[in-house]
Amino acid sequence: LLISEGIVRIVGLKGTFLTRGALHSNDPDAGWICYPNLDARFCLPGSFNVGVVCNSRGLRDPEKDFAKPSGTRRIVVLGDSFMWGYGVENEEMFSTILQELIPGTETVNLGVNGYSTVQELVRLETEGLRYEPDLTVLAFCSNDLEDNFDDKKGRRPVAVVEGNNVLRIENRPVRRPWKSPTKQWFQHHSRLFGFAEYCTGLLKYKLKERRRAKALTAKPPASD
Repeated sequence: LLISEGIVRIVGLKGTFLTRGALHSNDPDAGWICYPNLDARFCLPGSFNVGVVCNSRGLRDPEKDFAKPSGTRRIVVLGDSFMWGYGVENEEMFSTILQELIPGTETVNLGVNGYSTVQELVRLETEGLRYEPDLTVLAFCSNDLEDNFDDKKGRRPVAVVEGNNVLRIENRPVRRPWKSPTKQWFQHHSRLFGFAEYCTGLLKYKLKERRRAKALTAKPPASD
């Protein structure tokens, strides 16, 4: 195994993930964040294969100090996979384009795959406000409303409506980790483990696509 690990590293195979969950690290407040110091590829066969780089705080962003640079307007952006940049390179994210369009502006991207509005609020409170934002941009998707009341089997905070119509956040800190810490360590520290997981996932995808194609060809034509 050690020899195989060494060969994979010498060949220079970079970690490639087929699922969004493999890009996440556990977070006790919001449930999960992007894996800190991540430098990997995220692939959906037949659709995209992009690089994903996250800083030491688990943001898909360059390193930024909490203190705002003098003379700079800072915008914190919040959202789910659309704001995070699903299927695009770092330089193609909404936050990156927004920063380029408005001179003198610096954006901080707090978008994360699969987030609900409750998780985005938690992230704003625990980290976003520390960046001293002048403005906050929130991307809202239609599924966010129902996601606010789904705790993912204890893996994220949720909204609870009490009898007097008061809204509060429950399951914070989250009671169940999103991912096994041991599996996460191997995913991001063992190139051999990552390569084996990628090959297994790719094989499952191809078999699924083959079964779907066979089902379509076997379907009888519609009658007139």
